[in-house]
Amino acid sequence: MNIKEFDLKHASQCFPKKYSGADKIKYGRTLVIAGSRNVYGACFFAAKSALMSGAGMIRIVTHINNRLPLTRDLPEAMFSFYRWIISGKRMESALNWADSVVIGPGLSTGGKAGRLVKLTIERIKAGSVLIIDADAINILSTDGVLFKALVSAVKDKKLRAVITPHKGELGRLKNHLKIVDLDDDEAAAYIYNNYNIAVVRKGERTVSLAGEVYINTTGNEGMATAGSGDVLSGILGGMLHRTDSHSLAEGVALSVFIHGLCGDLAASKRNSMSVTASDIMNEIPAALDRVERYAESP
Repeated sequence: MNIKEFDLKHASQCFPKKYSGADKIKYGRTLVIAGSRNVYGACFFAAKSALMSGAGMIRIVTHINNRLPLTRDLPEAMFSFYRWIISGKRMESALNWADSVVIGPGLSTGGKAGRLVKLTIERIKAGSVLIIDADAINILSTDGVLFKALVSAVKDKKLRAVITPHKGELGRLKNHLKIVDLDDDEAAAYIYNNYNIAVVRKGERTVSLAGEVYINTTGNEGMATAGSGDVLSGILGGMLHRTDSHSLAEGVALSVFIHGLCGDLAASKRNSMSVTASDIMNEIPAALDRVERYAESP
């Protein structure tokens, strides 16, 4: 594979800009399907990171147990809560509303989570951006029918789909696809080339593959912390539908670069061993500002 480094100069060249006179609709509506009965944080990190990365509007589908903390901590969002029954009509309404969809952070792998993934794949709006993370990857890795449905949806609905596995999640997906003999980079290429699904292979140096193959030049060991991947999925959800003028590969690589830069900014303020997902997320404005300033420099 021809692997290219993605650095600050490259990031500045494909950085989406805000324009005077635009409204929140122009900057996109991101739907976050995340969290579960006993998991709140993953949903919060993904949704707030999407909002901080430029999404004009945020809507969250999550378990009713998350209602109080989310309405308190993220008043900018709209919500669709479920308890026992997940309404297909309500899901379809939410999916039709969205320009980008993030599914998986903290979702669990039980029956309700599987139904959410199934409904998303079946009813997502044509032309949407779909970011598949964490538990949603694990669900797809154990359900061949659902994985085939995703591949069909990518083809028929012209979705731009991205999966964001860490090593363990990619290993489960490789086992399901019977490609365990391939190394992780070869497996990522296999998934993109055969199914047209972009892959962000998370690791010490994250590699993104969506036609072009980019190795990220930001990030540090302190980012190996709970919730860090949820922040990345949110950044992808907030930015990808705003990069239509550039390739999917560049949009994905830009999001990964911003995420790593957030981690570097956080580590510059404290020992990298002390960096948390909150620290990474809170550096999104500064990271965006750094890239934008470089883009505007002579």
